[in-house]
Amino acid sequence: MIQYLTIATTGNTTDFGDLINRFVSTAACSSTTRGVFFMGYSTSNWDNTINYITMATTSNATDFGDLTLSSYGGMYAAASSNGTRGIIEGGSSTQIVQITIATTGNPTNFGTMISSQNLYAGACSGN
Repeated sequence: MIQYLTIATTGNTTDFGDLINRFVSTAACSSTTRGVFFMGYSTSNWDNTINYITMATTSNATDFGDLTLSSYGGMYAAASSNGTRGIIEGGSSTQIVQITIATTGNPTNFGTMISSQNLYAGACSGN
């Protein structure tokens, strides 16, 4: 289940829709238009699916693309974005991959980390 809240007002969360699969340990990034969710642990297996939602409309997530095995960050990877580009890093892979948030498709290479780690956190430079 995806939940949302309106930051400008106090109150409880509301149902937005559902991801394609149930995930644990998902990394996410966004633009002002889209939210993108990168894989996670799903029903006893790692899932390489990338899902996205359109922020202005409540609905279920749609398939964005897939991470390849070499870019598969695994548990506790992090995502970052600047409103145009999203990147995922960390986990069990040293590869950093990128997406263009406005278009769907599989990620492309962005660079390489010095070492692989778990428990990363992401940040953004603004939308």
